[in-house]
Amino acid sequence: MIDGIMDRSIATPEEAALRDELVRGDLALTGVAPVLTHMLAQVEAPLVNEAVIARVQGMLGDISRQLVGQIDLDSEAYDQDQLEQLIDDLVERFAEDGRLLEYCHSLVIEGKIAMQFQKTQALDPVLSPLFQELIASGETEIADLAMTTLTAQSRYILEFEKMALPINELPAELFHSVIAKWQEFCVHTRADVRMTAFEELRKNYSEANTRLGLLERLVASLGNAQRVALNLEHSGYALLATALGQLSGQDRSLAVLSCMPSQFARLALGLRAGRLADDEIATLFAQLHRDKPVPEGIGQILPDQAQSILRHSDVGIGR
Repeated sequence: MIDGIMDRSIATPEEAALRDELVRGDLALTGVAPVLTHMLAQVEAPLVNEAVIARVQGMLGDISRQLVGQIDLDSEAYDQDQLEQLIDDLVERFAEDGRLLEYCHSLVIEGKIAMQFQKTQALDPVLSPLFQELIASGETEIADLAMTTLTAQSRYILEFEKMALPINELPAELFHSVIAKWQEFCVHTRADVRMTAFEELRKNYSEANTRLGLLERLVASLGNAQRVALNLEHSGYALLATALGQLSGQDRSLAVLSCMPSQFARLALGLRAGRLADDEIATLFAQLHRDKPVPEGIGQILPDQAQSILRHSDVGIGR
């Protein structure tokens, strides 16, 4: 045992098989950012295809339009074509940011999966039974938080359809990175934007009030009952992915991607890391992947062992 990593030579056949499948899944995930960076329309891959690329481009364009909209047009002699060129140039700048691309990609995948479940299983992508229960909670604070989160989830679905991404919905690290790149862009292009505008953007930002921040807070409010959210038909996909991330120790974006067919090893290990029993894992697999059996031997993997395998994967927990 070196640095907490189990020697593969002493791993059980079941664990070795899961590790191998996780490696194959990780190879697909680590290839996302480079493919998106080049925006190759002819690329065909399970996680990145023309429809996904178009939506990511749409999100980058929406962010860029929001920022270019701050230019003082009274003091700048920009015509419409010049403004569109600025937007295109800014999109190109943002397309070089692998972390931003991966985040947009996870939002696209989340929306596509939610729409798929609505079509195949009649699951509302916004209002789930668990949301209804929490809104009707006798605890005012939880009920208010659930209602606010539901509103944010409703906005997200509408934004997904329009390929929009409000700047204030970005995670803190990406939000500040985008603003910094925008400042550099303005200096480079000599665009007339009030210096106070950058500070106003930062002042009005609150990560806790983003959709993802609200989902994280709502699931955390369940306390020891968080596992109730790991039932697709009861909680809906947004709460399920959030709970899976929290219980397994993974970043929520990885939890979202783990629900794709090519990531079934990560899903099984995440559920095991979240201390779900064999029958609970089987139930969720049946809900998410009706034609995909639970990986053999997952019940023989201890929760801490599952979390260790995920932590030392190529993608890794919480990165």
